[in-house]
Amino acid sequence: MIPMDIGLSQDEIALQQRARAFSQGVVRPRAAQIDRDEQYPWDIVKGLAEAGFLGMTMPKALGGQDARSSTPCW
Repeated sequence: MIPMDIGLSQDEIALQQRARAFSQGVVRPRAAQIDRDEQYPWDIVKGLAEAGFLGMTMPKALGGQDARSSTPCW
């Protein structure tokens, strides 16, 4: 993979690394089985929420992280 500098902050780079680790460590190993079973992986969604990946752009006052709107895009 060729690194791409799109002007991410150190916090955003750390979040990107955490997201990659989650997807490779939790989602990838089960992806084919999830597709075969045609079942929604609620346990993975719960893990995403616990890891802070859901609601990132929501205000902190509402339990979010106040992330900029482009944060979930990279």
